[in-house]
Amino acid sequence: MNWAFLSSVPERLLALVFLVCLLPTLLLIGFFLRSNPAQPVLLLDEVRAGGTTARSYRFRTTGRGSTAFRKFGRVLRTSGWDEFPALRSVVLGHIRLRKLLHLWRFP
Repeated sequence: MNWAFLSSVPERLLALVFLVCLLPTLLLIGFFLRSNPAQPVLLLDEVRAGGTTARSYRFRTTGRGSTAFRKFGRVLRTSGWDEFPALRSVVLGHIRLRKLLHLWRFP
């Protein structure tokens, strides 16, 4: 029996609940970021944890665009909201929720 998988089940379920609850907000953020059609909304990022590398998504918050776009991107980066699409990787079991909490500046 794979005990590592069983120990991550509650964590994955919690991430799924967060993702479902935050989905309307994430869609609004994606819609606003799509106002800059020259760049994609999501960026594929590599997260290193425990000697392994996992792929994770985050919102693209930098680049050319209007002043409002740059200000919105700065707010997303400082608040940590640009990392919330990475919950998908937690649900899939690629990274642990603890790693994301560290990225979001929780103790």
